Parts: sequence; structure tokens; C-alpha cells
Amino acid sequence: MTKLLFTCALGEYMKGTIDCFRNNPDGIEFFIEGADMAPMEFNAVGLDRFFQVPSCIDSHYIDDILDICQREKITALFPMNTNELEIFEAVKDRFEAIGTTVVLTTGRLGIANDKLRMNLFLSKCGVRQPLTRTACSYSDYQTVSARYPKIKLCIKLPHGCGGRGFRVIGDEEYIKERSQPISYISQVELEKLFKNFDEVFMLQEYLPGTEYTVDVLAVNGKVVAGATKRNGDVDGIAKRSEIVPNGEAFDQCVKACEALSLDGNVGFDLKENSDGVPYIIDINPRLTATVSLIQKAGLNLPYYGYRYKTCGTIPESFPEAKVGARLVRQLADYFINTEG
Repeated sequence: MTKLLFTCALGEYMKGTIDCFRNNPDGIEFFIEGADMAPMEFNAVGLDRFFQVPSCIDSHYIDDILDICQREKITALFPMNTNELEIFEAVKDRFEAIGTTVVLTTGRLGIANDKLRMNLFLSKCGVRQPLTRTACSYSDYQTVSARYPKIKLCIKLPHGCGGRGFRVIGDEEYIKERSQPISYISQVELEKLFKNFDEVFMLQEYLPGTEYTVDVLAVNGKVVAGATKRNGDVDGIAKRSEIVPNGEAFDQCVKACEALSLDGNVGFDLKENSDGVPYIIDINPRLTATVSLIQKAGLNLPYYGYRYKTCGTIPESFPEAKVGARLVRQLADYFINTEG
């Protein structure tokens, strides 16, 4: 039986990702194992076996994952955390030596994983990017704000995953005018932030429009399949998502894949400005949290990415994801009986 191992396996989105492999178009039966730094209190994601491991920055992490792969005879390993992608890229030969393929998107990972470097690089390559500057102090912010008085700015971390660290710089009056709730930081809080943290922050044009996710499979920089999702109720991970026709947002991602020579599964986060023009704001060179919607709509990108990385084959033609298919992610209750 073919065995797969996923890191960060207890994420709330993982059940959908695992279902992509359970329901693959080739009818392959997979034994799916997972590893996570948190304990598994209940098997909500549907794993066949689970291992608790240290954080990916722990010195024993790679050795522990390698030991699991060797002991369990894992065919393919899927790193699911952005922060560990470059770590696994550096040691993938160790896994290949024991017969485990690391299903890893390759290319200019160092740029794709860094929001600031990505912004600067893609801007030079002609891929549309929002105005971005760096700031190490409140006076830096004041200089940028004075230079671009008509642009609403937000602050974020170059290396933060998802929306961590993101805040719109504003005041309560501005926030109250918005139709959707957003995270914001006041001028007073911003000044305190710069005093308390010795960090290089990104100041970026705030894009108030619709958010999209584009998921693709790229082969040596060329997109061979993909779909566009319009997201709603976004709090780190979209709670609502709908397949929409590929258009300008998709085209920007095609250009980015070529510029970054990406090879494998890639997810892009985009937002529109007030005029409805989409900009790439983040790249995830891995499987994304809502890629399962595309599989339900008829295009199994996770499985095809696995097949490409393990066998070197892709279909002559890919099915298209059904436009209009929707995903709604809701909370579920689990009762854990602590009595013996």
C-alpha cells in the first residue's frame, strides 16, 4: 500500500486535503499518516496514523521526520508549513536515500516565501504589485505616509504566514466606514510597536477589494492546470469560497510562476484595489487551505501534483473546475470523554 505523510496534519483544513487523495482519479488506495507538534485529541481530519513531533525549528525535527519515514516506509512526504519548505529543500536527498519522495515545489523559494523580496522581484518582472516600502521606525512611517498622502497604508511582517501581523493603519472613524470588519492599528499603537520591536516591517498599499485565491500546478514555470476562487469571510483562512472563471487574477499568477520558475503546486493570494484591479499579495509554494474546493469541483490539483513529483507524469489534458462550486467552512463540536 502507498503511504503518505503530511506535516502540520491537524490543521482545520487538512480533512479536505486528505480527501483529495482518498478520492483520486486513478483509484489508488493510500494509507495516510500525519505529524504535528500538537497532540491529536480526536481524529477530525481522518488520519490512519499520527505522530507528535517537535517544532520545525527544533534541531531534532528533521531527524524525527526522517525516522518516521524510514520506519513507516513512507512513499511521499508533504511539508505543509511555509516555514519548513526551505528546510526540507536542503535535506530532501536524505529522504530520497531511504525511498521517500519529498513532494516539494521548487524554484525561487527564497523569494516566493518572503513577501518583501517577492514584491520587489515581481515588480521588476512586470507582475503587478501594490506599492510597498520598508520601515524600522515610526519616523520611517511618517516619511512614507507624507510622500503618498492619498494611499491608505497597512503594515505586515515580510516572513509572516497568512495574515499574521497584518494591520491597516488608521483610526476608528475610518474602520467604522468599512462594510467588512478589518484588523487595524492606531497611530499611537503603531508608534509603540516600532519602539518595542526591532524589526523591519513592510508598509504596503491597503487593498480594500475582493480577495481571491488562485491554485495552480506548474511544470518548470509553466502553468498546466489551475482555478480561481473568490473568497469571503476571511480570517486567516477563507470560510467561504467559490470557483469563478479564470481572468486577470489568474493571468498575473501565470506570469509569477514563470518569473519564479516554480515547479509543483502553488497557491496565490490576491486582493483587488478600489477599482477592481487584482494584485498578488502572497505566494504559498505548497498546497493551500481551500484547494479541496477545486477537487470537489472536478480538478484534483493535490493528487496531480503528487503524481508529477513522484512519477514525473501529468495527464495529456486536465479537467476544468466547475465554475460556481462553493465551499463553506463551519465549526464543529467534538466531545472528548476524559473518564477511563
